[in-house]
Amino acid sequence: MGLFDAEDWAFLGKELGLERCLATAGYAQGMGFRQLRRTFGGPAPAKPSYAHRLYGRWRGTEVVVLCYDVGSGSTQTTYTGVVARVDPPLFLGLELKAKSFLHGLFGADGISLGAPVLDKALLVEGFTPGAIRAFFSPTEPRNSALLDGILRAASTGLVITDSTVDLSTQGTVTDPRRIGAWLDQAVWIARALSVRRAEVPPTRPELAQQGEWLRFADAAGFAFSPERMKLTGTAAGSAIEVALESEPARVCTSVSVRFPTPVGFGFAVRRTNLPSFLQGIFSQDIRVGHARFDDLYVVTGNPEHRVRELLGRAPVPHILAELGEVSREVQMHHEGLFFRLEGAFPTGDAVGALIERGRLATTALFGEVSALGPYR
Repeated sequence: MGLFDAEDWAFLGKELGLERCLATAGYAQGMGFRQLRRTFGGPAPAKPSYAHRLYGRWRGTEVVVLCYDVGSGSTQTTYTGVVARVDPPLFLGLELKAKSFLHGLFGADGISLGAPVLDKALLVEGFTPGAIRAFFSPTEPRNSALLDGILRAASTGLVITDSTVDLSTQGTVTDPRRIGAWLDQAVWIARALSVRRAEVPPTRPELAQQGEWLRFADAAGFAFSPERMKLTGTAAGSAIEVALESEPARVCTSVSVRFPTPVGFGFAVRRTNLPSFLQGIFSQDIRVGHARFDDLYVVTGNPEHRVRELLGRAPVPHILAELGEVSREVQMHHEGLFFRLEGAFPTGDAVGALIERGRLATTALFGEVSALGPYR
C-alpha cells in the first residue's frame, strides 16, 4: 500500500461517490455481505487511510471497495477488491470462484455444471449439487448472459457467494476508471443472480420455514420478508432484526438489537475466538474484572473508566458471558447488541426463543446503560 499516497484512496472514494468508513475487523473473500457490513465502525476521520473501506451504492446496488492483506510477514500480499451485494441472497451455500493454475495438482473437482467451458474455468461448491446445477444450468436459455458474464469476470479474482460478488487483484489500485469498470461487472452479475433466484421456486424445506417464520411474525407483530428470510420488529423498546445468513457450507441465524437510545460514549465488545479475518484490528483491551467475560471478549472504548463501569456492572458481564458461550460471534457497541448462532432455527417457536433471548439481554443491558446516566 505504500506505493501510493493515501490521498489517492480518498480521491477514489469521492470520484466513485462512496463514503470512507472505519474498519473494525479484517476481511476475507467469501464472507457474507451482512458480515462485511458489521466490520464497519462508522464514518472515517478526515485523514485518509488505505484501511478505510469505501461504501455506498453503485447503479442502485450496495457495494464496498477495499484494500486488504493476505498472509503475514514476508508472505503478506495486498489486494484491492470490489464487493457487490446479492440481494435477496441465494441461500444455496454457494462458493463459485475461478480455478487457479494449481487446481489440477491440489484442487477438488467441485460441482460439475455440465458444460466443459464452465467446468474448466470455475470451481463451484454448494449445499446441494442438484440445486446448484439447476440454478446455473447452461441449457436454460435465460442463463446464457449470466454465465457469459461470470466467465468474463473470472480473470479478475472472481468469488461469488450467496450474498456477494467479489472481484479483486493483487496490489493497490486507485484508478477510478478501472475500479468503476469492476463495479459495473460485479453489480451486473449480482443483479443477474438475484433475478435468477426469483425464477427458481422455493424448495419444500424453504417453504416450510417461511411458513413457520410467517406464523411467528403474525403472532408477534413482526414484519417478515420471505425472500430475504428476515424478521423485523420491536421488543422492550428496542428494534430487533432476525435474519438467516448462509455462507459457503454454513447456515447461521443472526439477531441484531438496537438500543432505544445510543450510549453516550464509544465502545466495542467483540468475541475473541472469531475467524482471524473477523478479529478486531485494534490492540486495546479493557478488562472489567469478570473472569468469564474477560476471557471471552476484547473490549475497546473511551473513556476507559466509563466503559469499565458499564460492562462491569451486574448482570451485564454475566449476560454477555452466557451469550459468548453459545455463540462464536457476539458484538456490542454504543448503539446495540448483535449475536449469531449456528443453524437455521426453522420453527416459529425456535425463532421466538431466539428473539426472547435478545429481548431479555437488551432489557437488562439497557437498564444498566440508563442507570449510568449521560456522559459529559
